[in-house]
Amino acid sequence: MNEIKATDGLIEKRISEMAAVLIAVAFFCMSMFSQRQNLISDSNVEGYNSGWEYSYGEETGSVDLPAELSAPKDTVIILKKTLPERLSDSAGIVFRTRLQRVRIYIEGEMIYQYPSQKLIGDAVPSTWNFVKLSEEAAGKQIEIRLESPYSEFAGKIEEIRIGNYNELISDTVADQLPAFMLSLSIGILGALVLLLSILYQKYQMYGYQRMLGLVLIFLSLWLCGESRMVFRRTGLEIWHYITFVSLLMYPLFLLSYLYARWREVCGKVTRVLFYVCGAVEILCLISQAAGGPDLVELLPVSHALSGMILAYTVFIYIRAAVQGVGGFARSELACILLIFAAGIAELVRFYLTDSLIGIYIRSALLIYALGLLFRCIDMLYRKLKENRELEQELKRSRAELMTSQIKPHFIYNTLNSIRTLIRIDPDTAYQTVYDFSTYIRSNLDV
Repeated sequence: MNEIKATDGLIEKRISEMAAVLIAVAFFCMSMFSQRQNLISDSNVEGYNSGWEYSYGEETGSVDLPAELSAPKDTVIILKKTLPERLSDSAGIVFRTRLQRVRIYIEGEMIYQYPSQKLIGDAVPSTWNFVKLSEEAAGKQIEIRLESPYSEFAGKIEEIRIGNYNELISDTVADQLPAFMLSLSIGILGALVLLLSILYQKYQMYGYQRMLGLVLIFLSLWLCGESRMVFRRTGLEIWHYITFVSLLMYPLFLLSYLYARWREVCGKVTRVLFYVCGAVEILCLISQAAGGPDLVELLPVSHALSGMILAYTVFIYIRAAVQGVGGFARSELACILLIFAAGIAELVRFYLTDSLIGIYIRSALLIYALGLLFRCIDMLYRKLKENRELEQELKRSRAELMTSQIKPHFIYNTLNSIRTLIRIDPDTAYQTVYDFSTYIRSNLDV
């Protein structure tokens, strides 16, 4: 009985811990979208996008930002404009560059440069450019020079904002925070699934969930890098490589999951695709390290690989549903279809409108990750409950077995033996009575 009560206490403790985690995750997610108070009524930040003069090569003209110019790679694009007649001592501008080098001049004097020092590798990571403007710069001409080693990003110019320098930073962080937190939530849920699979591996029910947890973690790293969040303490090169390597590598873990869960459904094809993806990814990394086309130039390969494996995943899920294997819920298939649709929509937006990865794929992945965590907890609860019932059944069976062995003649013989011991060895008789009573109690008390 004490063992059973201890098991019950363990189940209640584990379920309580998981419930607390889920509640914390729910509040964490809701906090990203809940209404916030506007504590700064008069913001000193405004757009600074109209009336810019541009020139590159023999091309000149005026443009309103954001804009996309037909400039080849490694071409310096020059933007010029006269600053306002009045600037405060804490004024500044901010704009984001996508894989571009930046130099900013005031009346021929350089006041800002990115990158300001040698970076790891040859890549020029995307970044936010926060530039302080002194009061003396008021009414003077500002010149921004942009240059990109990639033809796809060479002519892209993002919008520029001007205002109080500190407010520019806080507003930028606030604008990018929801997408970053949504991306981070996916990774947290994936880490929880991975942690469950490690802590309870003795139950042998978290084989393929471990791979799913890794898939979600890699997707979270990719989406965090794509969120345009301002990272103060993490190097830009680190996030650049984490973003592109995570996108490149996650199909490998996804195929490992499919093979572990549904080996009987196109297992040979899945295995072949695993080795093909591994070879492609190794070649891409070798190309990056050897100075060939880098991960940015190979981005279409990563997208094609991701799209192909995602489509194959949908095929496997549908085939498993038709064959009636795997034991998954319909909601799981619905989530996979939702992720596939969101992924295709994001790729179309990226290549047709040059939009960044948006809310569609993040929301779909978050829904799937929440559902996966709930299913893992439900599996754990059912397994612990099953173990508890088995322990109770074992206890009852043992008691019944021992009770069946306690026949009247067994009791008579034991009592006669004790009666004899009372005259021969009273101390032994005393201990034998205690042992016999303990034996009877332990085997009859279920």
